[in-house]
Amino acid sequence: MTCNARYVTRAPKGIFIYRSAEEMDADRQRWIVDAIVEKSRERAR
Repeated sequence: MTCNARYVTRAPKGIFIYRSAEEMDADRQRWIVDAIVEKSRERAR
């Protein structure tokens, strides 16, 4: 339960308008990779 309380969303908050699904997918993938890297750095400490 405590883990859920500290959960941070993977994407920044806001409204994003994209010209294509590919642009949206590229941003989403970048956010996911950034979150994975951040999480692994936290665990390495």
